[in-house]
Amino acid sequence: MFTHSPGAAEESETLKFREGKQGNPRFWYSFAISTAFHAILFALLFLWFRPSATHGLTEESVREVGIALKYQDGPRDYYVDESGQIGQDQAAEGGSEAGSGRPTLEEILPSVQEVATAEVLPRKGFQILGPSSLPETGAGQAGGEGGLFAGGGGFGRQPGPPGTASLFGIRSPGYKFVYVFDRSGSMGGSGRTALSFAKRELVASIQSLDKTQQFEIIFYNERPTLFNPSGQPGRLAFATDENKARAIRFIQSITAGGGTQHDAALLAAIQLRPDVIFFLTDADEPRLSEAKLAQIHRWANGIVIHAVEFGTGPEGTSDNFLKRIARQNGGQYVYIDITQAIR
Repeated sequence: MFTHSPGAAEESETLKFREGKQGNPRFWYSFAISTAFHAILFALLFLWFRPSATHGLTEESVREVGIALKYQDGPRDYYVDESGQIGQDQAAEGGSEAGSGRPTLEEILPSVQEVATAEVLPRKGFQILGPSSLPETGAGQAGGEGGLFAGGGGFGRQPGPPGTASLFGIRSPGYKFVYVFDRSGSMGGSGRTALSFAKRELVASIQSLDKTQQFEIIFYNERPTLFNPSGQPGRLAFATDENKARAIRFIQSITAGGGTQHDAALLAAIQLRPDVIFFLTDADEPRLSEAKLAQIHRWANGIVIHAVEFGTGPEGTSDNFLKRIARQNGGQYVYIDITQAIR
């Protein structure tokens, strides 16, 4: 006699129940929702308990690396980086940078305050030695090497065409000009001096600019002094009649004194990003090294730099740093025997 096994019956019923559920669409819908819910829950728990990034020695500080030229001003070291920004080296002070850690241009290069209106510089005729080793600049003809130009009021007195500036026979196109003039002790003296001679030409050059052009004046000895009519450092002035009058008063306020530090003045000029820099000095010492000349050339990055040298006696044959800085930056070099020019 055949007997029915209870275990087999239960298994048969279970299979029928499972087949019924799996064939039901509601089962799969509920299963999908449950799976998605648990996946989201797992992801949230993972994010919640994930360890945060550690700080300290494991965190790497990333910063741009560039070349900077450093110069000293008393206890502080200042530098100009390749973007033209002037900053302060905090390492010597033993502390980290506070805030930005960079002094403003006004802090480093304070401008001279406006002085009372003075009489415009005299415009007497004079004769000066022209550039004996340069191509003709359009200012006149040299009577042989070391010959005299018929000054008739100075090189800078003849205004150029629109969009140019002239100084000591150099006529240069552009709309933004910076004049960098040495005012160290050797530029002074009694009677007619190298500084007064340079001032006269500077005034004439600025007066020849038109209102669409911009300019800045930097006199320097151990440190630069900037013309700052707007009260906002780092801005060039438009050559309006008002700004020209202010510039003349500023020029008249400058006196000779101190030593010579070329670097800071040139770098301050480069920071202003002009089209042209007129650089004038009577000092072949201290010389700018080849490394510094190369750095200046990189920072100038297309700015034309003209060099005017005041010397005593005939022009030397050596290839000094003034000739090289002009040549390396697309400019012209002019030598002037100041003993002949001011007598």
